[in-house]
Amino acid sequence: MSDENFKTQKKKLTQVVDIVPPEERKQLKQVVDIDYDYLDRKEKYEQAKKAGLDVAPPEPSSSYLIHREQITKSMLERNQKNFNALKQETPQSYNFPIEQLVEDDVRSDLYHQVQCANHSSPVGLPNQLLVNTNFFNNHVVQQSEIVSTVQSNAINNALPVPNNSLQITSLPTELVTANLQVLPPISRNEPVWIGNFLGCSNGYYFQDKDGKWHRFTDFVVTIKSCENFIDINGNVTKKLLIQLTNDNGKAKEFYVNYNNWRDLLSQIRTQAPEFLIFTDEYRNAGEKFERLVGELLKALQIEERWAYDYWGWGQAINGCRIFYHGGLPDCRSPKCLPPPLDRQNFCNILNQAWNIFNVGSPDVMVPMIFYCLASYTDALFTDAGYPLAHCLMIVGESATLKSSCCKVLFAPFVPENERLNSVRATEASLRVLHEIFYDDTLVIDDFNLEGSRKEIDEKMRNIRSLIRAYGDKTPRAKYGGKDNIKKYEIRGGCVFTGETRLVGQLRSSELRYIKVFLKNKLNGEVLAIFQRNPWIWQYVVAEFIRYLERNYLAIIAEIQRTFIQERTPAGLEASRLIDTFLHLRITAKIFCNMCFECGFFTKENWNFWFNNFSQILYQVVSSQDKEAEIKEPYKEFLAEFFNLLGTGDLVIAPDVQTYVQNIKYYIGYRDFNNQIIMVKKDDVFNTVSNAFAARKDYLPISADDLSKILKREELTRCDKNSCLKRAPSIISGRPRMLALIENKCIAVIDSIQNSTK
Repeated sequence: MSDENFKTQKKKLTQVVDIVPPEERKQLKQVVDIDYDYLDRKEKYEQAKKAGLDVAPPEPSSSYLIHREQITKSMLERNQKNFNALKQETPQSYNFPIEQLVEDDVRSDLYHQVQCANHSSPVGLPNQLLVNTNFFNNHVVQQSEIVSTVQSNAINNALPVPNNSLQITSLPTELVTANLQVLPPISRNEPVWIGNFLGCSNGYYFQDKDGKWHRFTDFVVTIKSCENFIDINGNVTKKLLIQLTNDNGKAKEFYVNYNNWRDLLSQIRTQAPEFLIFTDEYRNAGEKFERLVGELLKALQIEERWAYDYWGWGQAINGCRIFYHGGLPDCRSPKCLPPPLDRQNFCNILNQAWNIFNVGSPDVMVPMIFYCLASYTDALFTDAGYPLAHCLMIVGESATLKSSCCKVLFAPFVPENERLNSVRATEASLRVLHEIFYDDTLVIDDFNLEGSRKEIDEKMRNIRSLIRAYGDKTPRAKYGGKDNIKKYEIRGGCVFTGETRLVGQLRSSELRYIKVFLKNKLNGEVLAIFQRNPWIWQYVVAEFIRYLERNYLAIIAEIQRTFIQERTPAGLEASRLIDTFLHLRITAKIFCNMCFECGFFTKENWNFWFNNFSQILYQVVSSQDKEAEIKEPYKEFLAEFFNLLGTGDLVIAPDVQTYVQNIKYYIGYRDFNNQIIMVKKDDVFNTVSNAFAARKDYLPISADDLSKILKREELTRCDKNSCLKRAPSIISGRPRMLALIENKCIAVIDSIQNSTK
């Protein structure tokens, strides 16, 4: 037995000495004393070694070895004698080798038992025993009391002694049936102590106050590793890799946070419901399991390892970064890049992949392909000082295959059924999506304005939030407990798909994304090639990422040079769209350089394709630059409000007296003396919003925000500390109303019309 096993059994040695026959007790006591002495010397040696002292390790004394050999031989002879005696009294065959009943250390005799199944004792044997404990074998526990009649000189071998609750008492002289079974020794999956619990191959057991043992799980826990996981922001979280193995031999692995190990119980219930904790049978089984896990952690002796648990670019070291993915030995991300290719094989794959440009027209496929690749360059642009600051919006009617194309192009290393996401996601789930698609492309599929007003408002709020988050790279905060606010940066790209363009946006919002219009259905036959063979595009993206990694510093220098020298392309006025064009153009250049490096492009090919890609990207961005009108929500509100007044779809009273006479019919009234129009704020806002919805448009502002802006622009009369004006006393309750200054509002509308001529 090893010194470490001796340490764990130290408290039980006296118990062994107390129950052996008197003729052997003195010898065993000497061995125990010598063991204590040897262990003390061994511990002092280890302490001295840790202190840096040059000392020799202790050696067991000769008397220790002699007594150990003598007592082992004596116990083996006695076990063999008792075994033969029992074997003659039962017709059952014994195949269990008696040599296994004695370990090389007599202290393991604490757990040995003699196999004696269904043994009938002769009447009137002296020193009959009642043992109030359980026997374990073949994953079975007898929960009732087990009565045994064997001679006292065999008790050392016949019974496990798990703790000091062993009770021995005399029996009446009558026939008693026993059901003794042999336990394998510790080295052969014998029950082991875990604090006050016993762990067996079929689960864990606790002992009640009457000394009976009860199974409260059908599985055992193995802690396979302890790893310190580093996230993208350098935060470290210690996690344990847990393996559960139930009584049917089924195993399951998952990670549990070391600092929240109590969550293991809830994780088992959610992730592994087939592994049972018997809370129905034992009310406090859950609490016992928590204590058990605590004991496991207390005894944990596993070397800690370090690993990265994210996908994407790691921290910058000397200006360079490593792209972490699950294919690396120190990364635990579920997303993996395929193995690297040699030049010839990569050229062969590029030859097949080039057909992806033929899935649709060039003005559709070129911006989509290079936006996909640009998502992986965001870290490089950020390090250069010009982060990616735009989204991609793909607009096409139903059945144009836009969603199918997005599944092929974007996030190719995410499981296919998880590549498209809904705009209906909550704010918390959107934060999770930001983390999942970090240094990747998040696709929000089908942003159509359908549903109730509340649903539309919620969808538009999420879209605006995403556009601003990816346009400004706004970090998201996540509460991780007291004094632990974790910030998750947003890096990568975001794509929206829909059947109609996103309307009712501010100019600043429209400039945060580029629009691609699918005028015709995509080529389904060509697309099907990549659907059936996703590895083609996966290899292209993987090699593109590795090219970025190999040439990190050179690419950053090229980004900085381009933005400094070429940030004034002719024909583009909006600075945001200029940066968008340069981002995509630089990405196309990196792609062409990669094709040239591997031998797929000649120098002439490089010039032709780079110029071709640049021209197409410029046309797409330039078209959006011209279409982006100055749209302010409050101006759109005023224009629609006066339009509805002119058509009679919105009715106001000519004066306050008429309004009071039929207050339910009118939405407000004119106050000629003060040259204002008094209207019910919420009613008029809903009427205007419904008019937008009727033509599949959207007013991207709330009623309260609208009131604040109108006050700021001095287009309303307001009471002090309010955006509204209290009605005169002639109106019951004197409600506060929106007081529009008519001549100023009309002047704003005229300026809009003149600017669009």
